Amino acid sequence: MKGYTRHGLNQAISRNGGRGVNPRDILLALRDPKKIVNEAGNTVKYIGKNATVVLSSKGKLITTYGRPRGPQVWDLNGIKKIK
Repeated sequence: MKGYTRHGLNQAISRNGGRGVNPRDILLALRDPKKIVNEAGNTVKYIGKNATVVLSSKGKLITTYGRPRGPQVWDLNGIKKIK
């Protein structure tokens, strides 16, 4: 990885309800991916254990997201229901 795009940096910081994607999980996805997918526009998706990372052809992080943590249930007031 050779850097971040502005969008990629924003996504890394703000995903997962504002907690962001753990930098360790981003590096692990790049160093030890479970799957690598060549995508349109000369981008490459690295799917890791806890994060997915998409890099541009220049090696810059375009976007990233963490592993889903399962379904979440919200009430009509936007308050998360805990089961």
